[in-house]
Amino acid sequence: MGGAAAYSTIAAHRLGARTRALTSHSDDFQEHSALPDAIALTVKSAPDSTTFHNTYDGGARTQRLLGRGGALGGADVPEGWANVDVLYMCPIADEVEPTLLDASRAGIVGVTPQGWFRTWDDDGVVSAKRWHAAEAVLPHVDVCVLSEEDIASFPEELDRFRALTKRVVFTHGAAGATLYTGDEERHFPAYRAEQVDPTGAGDVFATAYLLHVAAKGDPYDAMAFANCVASFAVEDVGTTGIPSAARVLERWGGPLPTRLEDLLANAPK
Repeated sequence: MGGAAAYSTIAAHRLGARTRALTSHSDDFQEHSALPDAIALTVKSAPDSTTFHNTYDGGARTQRLLGRGGALGGADVPEGWANVDVLYMCPIADEVEPTLLDASRAGIVGVTPQGWFRTWDDDGVVSAKRWHAAEAVLPHVDVCVLSEEDIASFPEELDRFRALTKRVVFTHGAAGATLYTGDEERHFPAYRAEQVDPTGAGDVFATAYLLHVAAKGDPYDAMAFANCVASFAVEDVGTTGIPSAARVLERWGGPLPTRLEDLLANAPK
């Protein structure tokens, strides 16, 4: 099991946040074997579960979509889930609809739009497309986190996204990440890590960034903190590398805001 919803919710849980996930899959998908019981789930039943098959030729990846869960919109948000500190929208197969924003009153809203960049042919072979709904989403969010790989086919889109939203975080893998705020551009180096599996590191980064901003409101400290948390995520396979709060504090050298200290103090050991 993988996907942005898994990586982000496990990361938030291990950092001490009370975590909820809205997702969609078929009735025979066994997500509970991999997710901690403390993560609250609402599942929209669908005929299929979103499933990818990846093959690699050197550094090049060919991806096929074997199945896709149901679309998720504002009508699917459970009653009582609207008021949250952080809303993180993280599609992987163009399944999250902009109407989800209408059902939320979150303090901080973040998106990783990788799934909105994907399209596929009749055989399921995935290719890149432009994100045509960006104008309906980005003016209403606080930060858009995306990677060089996400927009490799359309690098000029970075300027469009910067014009549409308050902040854009552009990640560069082992080279760190750049924060764009209006005309300001500031780079933050990555923490040193022994890379084993980079899958999901962007979602772990985004989760840590959003939690730190929600706790302190400082987007600069949040960048360094997110780089620290994400450095652990690449050092093991799948979600097993996502760190506990105790491990993060061993590597993190910056000051923690009180609310984040409280979160980490209550995190699972």
